Amino acid sequence: MRWQPTTGEFGPRGGFGDLEYHTRVATHFGFSAASSREFRGAPDDQPPVASQVKLSDGTNPFETGTIAPGVTVRNLDYRELAIDAGAKYRGFSLQGEYYFRTLNNFVANGPLPLSSIYDHGFMAEVGYMVVPKRLNLDAFGGYITDQFRRFPWEAGGGLNFYPSGTRSWRLNLHIMHVDKCPSSSFFGYYLAGQTGTTLSLGTDVLF
Repeated sequence: MRWQPTTGEFGPRGGFGDLEYHTRVATHFGFSAASSREFRGAPDDQPPVASQVKLSDGTNPFETGTIAPGVTVRNLDYRELAIDAGAKYRGFSLQGEYYFRTLNNFVANGPLPLSSIYDHGFMAEVGYMVVPKRLNLDAFGGYITDQFRRFPWEAGGGLNFYPSGTRSWRLNLHIMHVDKCPSSSFFGYYLAGQTGTTLSLGTDVLF
């Protein structure tokens, strides 16, 4: 669900940054929720096929020994609620999200020390078009807290250059540091469980 009360839009695809240079404050509020019954997709003596769900330290809950030594989780329930908001005005942008997640109703081939796993966290991004329609400077960060007191986090910043003045083509340079990363980057910038600093230069094209 989403609500964009001031301008009725938030830029194409709701993307980060105010490339469109809004002369009225554009606002976005929304939430999303998901619930599913997850299955490891393989016999207990084989590696799990399911890899989407991760614990806060980046480990797969279906891997043998992740939750209890020598025990394999076969099924679990996944439930998540996320709330997001953002604003854009004259090249400035601010967007963020807070989420709450529970894993429970485990089916395993042995005893487990807990009946559910709960974590919650946030991400935020702030940006400014230092050259309107062309160059955006941004900073971002995220943090997760859970019952295991792992506290993974990330922080970084970078530049986005749009050669055509549109979102169809972007060049991106950024540096970021992750600590006990809970998931892998969609574009391969970092891996689940990683701790360290990444410097990247890339481009993407939208059709």
